[in-house]
Amino acid sequence: MTLGPMLVDLPKNGEDAPPFASDGILVVCDGLGSGCHIFEVEGEKASHAHFASRETSRIVSQFLESNRDIILNGKDDDAVALAIRDAIIRGLKRFSDKYKISLEAIGVRGSTFRTLPTTLASMVYGEIDGHLTAVCFWVGDSRCYCLDPRKGLMQLTKDDAIVVQNAMESIIEDAPMSNVINLSSDFHVNCARYVLDSPCLLMAASDGMFAYRDTPMDFEHIFLSKTKGCEDPLQNIILETESKHMDDCTLACAAIGIDNVDDYWTLFSDRAKTIERYLDPVITVGNELRIHRDEYRRAKKLPTDNPANIDEMNRTKALVSEYLEKYDAVRIQMWDEYVKNDCKGYYPAESGTHSILPMKPMKEILSEIEKTSKKETPVKIVEEIPTPDTIPTSVEKTVSETMPENKEEDVPEEEKNDPTGTEPRALGEPVKEPLVSPGIPNRVATRIKHTIDDKMLQKAESIKMLGQYRIIGPMERFDGYIRSTAMARNRRNTGTKYDILLKPESEDEIHRKKTIMSDRFRSICGYAGHIRAPVDCGIDDGFLWMAYVGSYDTTIPLDIIPDITPRERIELVSSASVAIQRIHEMSMVCGSVFPGGIIFVRDNSGDCHSILRNLCFITNARKGPGYPDKSYDILCLGIMICEMYAGKELESVDQNTIRDIRSKFTNELDRRLLDLANTMIFGKKPDIYNVMAAIQDICGKVPR
Repeated sequence: MTLGPMLVDLPKNGEDAPPFASDGILVVCDGLGSGCHIFEVEGEKASHAHFASRETSRIVSQFLESNRDIILNGKDDDAVALAIRDAIIRGLKRFSDKYKISLEAIGVRGSTFRTLPTTLASMVYGEIDGHLTAVCFWVGDSRCYCLDPRKGLMQLTKDDAIVVQNAMESIIEDAPMSNVINLSSDFHVNCARYVLDSPCLLMAASDGMFAYRDTPMDFEHIFLSKTKGCEDPLQNIILETESKHMDDCTLACAAIGIDNVDDYWTLFSDRAKTIERYLDPVITVGNELRIHRDEYRRAKKLPTDNPANIDEMNRTKALVSEYLEKYDAVRIQMWDEYVKNDCKGYYPAESGTHSILPMKPMKEILSEIEKTSKKETPVKIVEEIPTPDTIPTSVEKTVSETMPENKEEDVPEEEKNDPTGTEPRALGEPVKEPLVSPGIPNRVATRIKHTIDDKMLQKAESIKMLGQYRIIGPMERFDGYIRSTAMARNRRNTGTKYDILLKPESEDEIHRKKTIMSDRFRSICGYAGHIRAPVDCGIDDGFLWMAYVGSYDTTIPLDIIPDITPRERIELVSSASVAIQRIHEMSMVCGSVFPGGIIFVRDNSGDCHSILRNLCFITNARKGPGYPDKSYDILCLGIMICEMYAGKELESVDQNTIRDIRSKFTNELDRRLLDLANTMIFGKKPDIYNVMAAIQDICGKVPR
């Protein structure tokens, strides 16, 4: 018996599209529950989430099939991701107009309601230069995986979740999504490219396949262990999935380098034994928990007029709580041991991440469609993919090809004598000597910061509870706000520590709170964490407070940054610019993009990037006293670059400061980045898209 594509389609709510698999293509889509809003399409009545998943699956599968070879052999996956996004928007808009599917049209409003919402997990795979190559494109929390018989299960995608979680944490506590396909708000398509070993299994799966398992190892096990009397791997997977069938379950799976069923079971037999060592303790405690739950259910049915019955209810309830904690503890323990001993990289070291090209906001695309809809002929999906000839050539330029020369004799005499340094300059233009500026006092962030005085700090120290959080750490001043540590009262989060940030309440805090906690704002944050959105936000005791889960143990201290590679410093600035772009898309301004408001991190794959965290200071981009426009962020970003190279916070920055820093770095990447900072601070203020284009020109790639 030969092995073909393995497709699992177990409906529950009817919102997953049937899985799609063809030669070198895997696609799954999971419509997001909006079952109370029913529409009719060609006689079929269902939620718009039902239609969203099916139409998106059709659009993406046609797109990938038509352009498979271009994608596999291409050099710019990010451009492809943008083309997929554009194709989805145009395709869903045509579908929405044709069948009159729109929540807005029927009067449904609110940030939690979206028209045609769905997730996407898709993969293009094939052999390139003798190696198995896989390119993943995804949105939301549907996932792509590779199951290697030696390395184990590898998750090739990272969920678009508001809270960054590992695979075990996402099972214990589901996090809301920050990025989904829809026609009501902007979204982005993530991408990652891998070179993998063969033989293996490649798969795309909706969250119903893995989210209700006891552990990630449990999900891996359904592909490894043969159920008694079941020889067919596909039927075995279906049987094991049906036992925990709590949501739509869809899977598109391809066996690579495995010729027949016998080879399949032989190949994975050793891996099955390895996984079972970690599953047995979880199963044992889980069975004990079920016994105590059954006892508690029986006790609740006893007459309550007997004190002995009430004692029995209390006793069995306490046992359920005790074993529930044991169950969670053993699951986490087994996962930690598995990752340490028998998982050769659950997230592959060569993992790619989503990169953002300057893209048109959705409303502009929809406006274009509206203007041309009467005279436009249907657009073929294949025509919407950039061919190798249309991929931006700047991506392929080398540093030497794009590097300007810094020749002193080219500087006009009048600029040499300019004492203010305020003449507009082109982006990335070298520093001209001897420009001197009075500098920027107090790191400019004081313009919209509140002063935390002793009285305000004492008031904060008296607070014991904020919302559902119990303060457990001392209050401390930190870069214009107050910081502490808290624990949640919710039993599910027992043991989880939260970073709590507080800022004195002002007239804008209610608007700021609504903005930060809105679905639209969270949709722009994205899985890659360019913006670290809080899990909770409130106004209490005269403070705006924000709760963040945990902290980053891979944070790069400011004084270490001058010692990392030039390319890594470029990555830090690139991702900071992406964060600012996303804030600007909502007509907001960041009050601080200095190191106090940015986390510099090195992620699991070894890549460096920046994460904006100081959301206490975002504000409306309105003109007037105390409300700087978007160019303010560019100024702050320029100073942040200087502080990175200085390895410390700077009370003021002038062009002599930049010149002195520049003299210490001989690498042309560093020098050009400092020249860019000079223009951002002292020249005519560019917008964030021009800054990103300049960074692309400097580093020869699109900013991430």
